[in-house]
Amino acid sequence: MIDNLDRWLHSNKIFYKKNYELRYSSWIKAGGVIKNYIMPESIEQCVCLIKHLNINNIQFYILGNQSNTIIRDGTIITPIINLSKMNKLSFVESEIGTNVYCESGVSIPRFAKNIIKKGFTGTEGLLGIPGSIGGAICMNASSYGNEVTTYLSSIRIIDETGNIIDLEKEKLNLSWRNSLIKDKKLLVIYAKFFIPKNKYIGEKLATTNSLKIINHRKTFQENDLPNLGSIFATKNIYKDLSKKNFMFLFVYLLYKLLSVYYFNFNKKKLNIFREKFVKLYLKLLGLEKYKNFSSSSKTLNCLVNKGTDSTTEAIEFLKQFEKQSKNCLNLENIILNEID
Repeated sequence: MIDNLDRWLHSNKIFYKKNYELRYSSWIKAGGVIKNYIMPESIEQCVCLIKHLNINNIQFYILGNQSNTIIRDGTIITPIINLSKMNKLSFVESEIGTNVYCESGVSIPRFAKNIIKKGFTGTEGLLGIPGSIGGAICMNASSYGNEVTTYLSSIRIIDETGNIIDLEKEKLNLSWRNSLIKDKKLLVIYAKFFIPKNKYIGEKLATTNSLKIINHRKTFQENDLPNLGSIFATKNIYKDLSKKNFMFLFVYLLYKLLSVYYFNFNKKKLNIFREKFVKLYLKLLGLEKYKNFSSSSKTLNCLVNKGTDSTTEAIEFLKQFEKQSKNCLNLENIILNEID
């Protein structure tokens, strides 16, 4: 039945891209070709699509904004569902606060910017997260002390059989970078947020706070090369790696001491210092041999593409890094290497 999927999508007026090349579109600018990249534009289309795939026993994969996922080279026959066309965002004010209604394809920066423009605090730290609301809720994305689920009230999902289910925030078992629905075959299609009136600080102050965070990000986050953001779910990769053995503990303490010095007394050479320590860590981890894909010169915890459209080396790098970091770190980047 998968051979007739094109015809079915066309007859049901569901938008899709044929032979979608990841090297042009993904954040890492590499990867294979997706035979059917399906982009429904409404809840009705989503339900119809999921039910059709389920009835016909067609395996599928839900892919968000591709900001933390790396996909193998070659042709991907498995249909990929992306909700970026479902991107409606609206605000309804009341006497006690503001309700935010958000489809899952809305990007996190757009979501955060609009809340900041309304003068509310609580999302300034989210501006640098490149993903979409649906995926961010699943993994409870956070940055600079702001969680995307802070103001969340409820979500609407479609399960793998096409049933629509509403879940209150309390049912999601949220924890740091985790939730009940993470890694499950559920399509988050809609979210409702509520921002209390006492979170209003004015647009000027909220904007000032966000600019401070953006400027701080520039000192240690990769902005020049294609990348997948954080490799591991960690607040401090160097501290977590110090648990590996005495050598890593010693290097971490040295790194911490010198970071204070360069940040306070020699900022001009801060990036040079960080680059040297990234190289040192790569050598200690046995990862210095990788040339096309490696850690950013600004931080060990960011995979960058240095000029190739193949993901083979990237997947090998991530697997080796994960192996060397066992019991210290949890991989946050998603690897789709076994997908048909």
